[in-house]
Amino acid sequence: SASGIEVELIEKRPEFSIADGAGVLLPGNAAAMLDVLGHLDAVRAHAREIPGVQLSSPEGKVLGRVPCDELSYPTLGMRYSRLRETLLGDMPVSFGVSIETLHDDEQTAAGLSDGSMRRYDLVVGADGVHSSVRSLAFGEQPAEVFEQYSGYRFVIDNDLGFDAATTYLGDGRTLLFVPLPGNQVYCGAGPVHADRKVAADTPAETIARTYHDFPKAAEALQACDEDTVFIPSQFWQVDTPLWHKGRTVLIGDAAHATAPTLSQGAAMALEDAAVLIAELKSCENLNEALANYQRRRESRVRFVQAESRRRILANDTTDAKAGRLQRFSSAAFGACL
Repeated sequence: SASGIEVELIEKRPEFSIADGAGVLLPGNAAAMLDVLGHLDAVRAHAREIPGVQLSSPEGKVLGRVPCDELSYPTLGMRYSRLRETLLGDMPVSFGVSIETLHDDEQTAAGLSDGSMRRYDLVVGADGVHSSVRSLAFGEQPAEVFEQYSGYRFVIDNDLGFDAATTYLGDGRTLLFVPLPGNQVYCGAGPVHADRKVAADTPAETIARTYHDFPKAAEALQACDEDTVFIPSQFWQVDTPLWHKGRTVLIGDAAHATAPTLSQGAAMALEDAAVLIAELKSCENLNEALANYQRRRESRVRFVQAESRRRILANDTTDAKAGRLQRFSSAAFGACL
């Protein structure tokens, strides 16, 4: 890899899907880490630069704006599948297998679901909210689900005219639009509080009834067709006290998933990766490198988790909320290592 570290990816799914995750907003701190990791130019070529992040009332009254084009690094919108494809490059991937056992000695022996055994100097658990690596290394540590909140994600043509990433907030409901390349826009209908969700037979009808007083929701649904894929959204938080044990380490959502209300999931994973690589390259002792990695990352991660959680639990429309958006987003979007 570009870092000089030989990497193999173990992926339990038989293949990746273009619908995975739909779209992603990469704030300035994510772009900064892509630069550190040597991937910014490649990612930028497949992304749309977003000049600002805007907060609006359901009717479209602008309540606050973070001018992203004034930051040191760009804010980018892109398909999640294209981001993954760009970052993976020609990295070897073993599809359709998962790690079932881990045993440490001079290396880590990983027993895979296909019956094979592979040996690694380090196993990095980057396998998300329900990380099997986390369970194997640290025992069962289930993620906390925000049970009262849910939603849907989908991508449509951007005939709605979005330039800024725009969030509409109202009475326990969030509606997000992130412009993507190719005149598309990523839509996040959620988080929605259970008390405000009006369930129906189809995702589109559920969105229409739930967001009946959001004009942009109706416009977005009119832009959908039979090929539109609605991805259900659930919101989680993972509070793992220790991110490393022996020759195993956790990064991203596996270590510290949080609500996506600050668009910091991918950014935190990229920050983790940059710091972990730096420590592995600078420390001769693996335990010291992993301990330094968690020490350098923990306060930053806890800040983002706390603010993301605060946002999901205060999902309303107020001018004070707009001020908090600008303060929190500006703090989160700045690269902090």
